[in-house]
Amino acid sequence: MQHDSERYRIVLALFFVVFFLLFARLVTIEIVDRGKYLRLSKSNAILRKIIYPERGLVYDAKNRVIVDNQLEFNLLVEPDLIANLDTVALCKALDISIEDFNTRLKTIITKNGPYRQSIIERLLTIQQQSYFEENAYRFKGFEVGKFSTRYYPYVFGSHILGYLSEVNTNTINNSKGYYAIGDWIGKIGIEGQYESILRGTRGSSLFLRNNNNKIQSSFENGQFDTPAIAGKNIHLSLDMGLQEIAEKLLTNKRGSVVAINPNTGAILAMASAPGYDPNILYTKNRNVFYQNILSDKNKPFFNRAIQGLYPPGSTFKPFASLLSLQENIIDEDFGVNCFGYYEGCTNKIIKCLHHNPGHASNFFKGLANSCNSYFCTIFKKLLDSRYYSNIYSAYNTWRSYLISFGFGQKMGIDIPGEEKGYIPDTAIFNKQFGVNRLKSCNIITLGIGQDKMLVSPLQMANMTCVIANKGFYYTPHFLASVDNPNQVDIKLMDGFKKKHSVKYISENNYNLVIEAMHDVTKFGTAKNTRVADIDYCAKTGTSQNPHGLDHSWFIAFAPKDHPQIAVAVIIENAGAGSTWAAPIAALVMEQYLKDSLSISSQDKFAELVNTNLLGQQSSK
Repeated sequence: MQHDSERYRIVLALFFVVFFLLFARLVTIEIVDRGKYLRLSKSNAILRKIIYPERGLVYDAKNRVIVDNQLEFNLLVEPDLIANLDTVALCKALDISIEDFNTRLKTIITKNGPYRQSIIERLLTIQQQSYFEENAYRFKGFEVGKFSTRYYPYVFGSHILGYLSEVNTNTINNSKGYYAIGDWIGKIGIEGQYESILRGTRGSSLFLRNNNNKIQSSFENGQFDTPAIAGKNIHLSLDMGLQEIAEKLLTNKRGSVVAINPNTGAILAMASAPGYDPNILYTKNRNVFYQNILSDKNKPFFNRAIQGLYPPGSTFKPFASLLSLQENIIDEDFGVNCFGYYEGCTNKIIKCLHHNPGHASNFFKGLANSCNSYFCTIFKKLLDSRYYSNIYSAYNTWRSYLISFGFGQKMGIDIPGEEKGYIPDTAIFNKQFGVNRLKSCNIITLGIGQDKMLVSPLQMANMTCVIANKGFYYTPHFLASVDNPNQVDIKLMDGFKKKHSVKYISENNYNLVIEAMHDVTKFGTAKNTRVADIDYCAKTGTSQNPHGLDHSWFIAFAPKDHPQIAVAVIIENAGAGSTWAAPIAALVMEQYLKDSLSISSQDKFAELVNTNLLGQQSSK
C-alpha cells in the first residue's frame, strides 16, 4: 500500500508538471506571442503607407529662402500586385526599353522585396503623370506618387548647403528604425549637418487589403494613423548676396574666399571654386551629373575653404610678429639690413621682394614690405634664444601659440568635412634630422609660413579674427537660429556663443601688429588695393607650391577700428597675393560694408570675373 501511495504521488506530480508546461506554452502562444502573430497576420492584410513630412526651409541672413521644397511626381510599383501588365505601353510611356524596365524591376525586388512600394521612374513629366493617372486600371501595381524634393533658388553656396541622397545600408542600420530603403537623407553641408532638425517626423496611414491585396478601406477608420510633422526651418548667418559676389569673383579660378564676422564667429560667405549647381542633382540625369562632377579633375565637390590645405606663406607673418613681440624676441624698433635675400643660414638662400635700403629698418616696415630676411631673422632668434632651455623648448613654445590660435586642429565649423591642417611636432624633426640634432637653420622657412606647415583658408580667416579681436575668437559657424527651438536646439546655438581666448598676448602687442597691418595697405604690399574709403588692415602672401605655380594669399579685416568682417582669400597657382587675392578680398569687404560696389569697383569686379586663371594652373 505504501508503494502504491508513492507511485500515486509520483504520477500526480508528473501530471502537474506536464499540465504546467502545457499551460505555460498556451500562455506564451496566446499572450506573449500574440502581438507577434497579430503583426504577422496584419502584414498581409494591412498596408502601411509612409507620409513624408515637408522638409524645413533654410533662410539666409536677410531672410531669403535659399533652400526650398518643390513637388515631383514619381511612378511607384509594388511588384506583387502587378497583373496582366501591358509592358509595351508602359515602356513607351516612360520612353525606356523593355530590357531596361525588366532590369529595374528585378533590382527593386532584390533590394526592397516584392511587397514594398518602390520608385521605378523619377520625375514624371506632366504628360506622363496624366497618362498614368488616367490609365491606372491598365497598370495594376503601379501608382503615381507625389514627393517633396529640394530646390535651391540660388545657384550659389553648393559646398555650404549640401544636397539630399538616398540612404545606404549603414545609415539604415544605425538609424534605430527611422530610415528605410528608398528614403533620402541630407548629404554634406547644412543638409547633412542639420538633418535631424530639417527632416521632421514621418507619419503613416494604414489601409485594409483583401485576399487579392487590393485596398478596401482605411484601417479602423484611421484611428491608428499618425500625421507627419514638418521639419523646422533654420536661419543662417550666410549673406547670399555676398556669397554670389564671392563665387562670381572665383569664376574660372581654383581657390576659396572665407568671410567671418569677428564679433560673433558667424560666417558671412564661404566660396570654393570650382563649384556646381546643386539643382542638377535633382534631375533625371542625376547619376550622370554626379559622376561627371566626381571625375572632374578640378574637384567641384572639394570644399577648398575647409578641406584645402596650403602653406600660408607671408600671411603667416602677423602671427609671427605677435609671438616674437610677446616673447621679447624683438621690439617695434628692431630692424635688419636686407639686401634682397636672407643670409643667416649658409645652407639656404631665401630671396626677398625688396632690396632697397631701409625697407626692414623696424618692425612696421618689415611687415609692411613683407621682408623674408626680417622674419627669418626673428624666427632664428627665437629658436636660438637663451631664454629657453634648448631649441626644442623654444619650438614647442612657438607651436603652442599656433595651436591656441586654432591651427593644427579642427575649428568645429558646423558643416562636415573639415580638415585640421598640420603643424609639425618635434618628433617629426627627430625622425628627419636625428634625435636632439635639430638646428634652427633646418626649419628656418617655417618662420615665413613655408616648410611642412599646412593651414586651411578657414583657419587663416579665424587667425585674422583673433587679431581683429585682440586675443579671442568664436567658433566659426553658419547656424543663426532655429524656428520653435527645443532645448537641444538652444544648447546647440549657445555653444557658438562661447568665447575662445588664445594664449596670452598683450593688448599693446596686438595694437602694434594692427598698425603694421594697416601700414601694409598704406605703403606696403597692398598699397594699391583700396576698400571704398575704408581704413583696413591686411597682409599679402605668396605661398610656394611644389606642384606648380605659387598660390596667391590675402588676409584682411575692416574697418580698422571696430572690425565687422575678416576675410581670407587664396587663389591657387596665381602668383603674388597682391595681384589676385587682394582685389578679390577688397571687393568682398566693400560689398559687405557698403551693401554695393562703386562704379570703379564694378569695373574691377567685371575684370576679375572675366579673368581665366585655370589655364596656367597645374592640377594637384
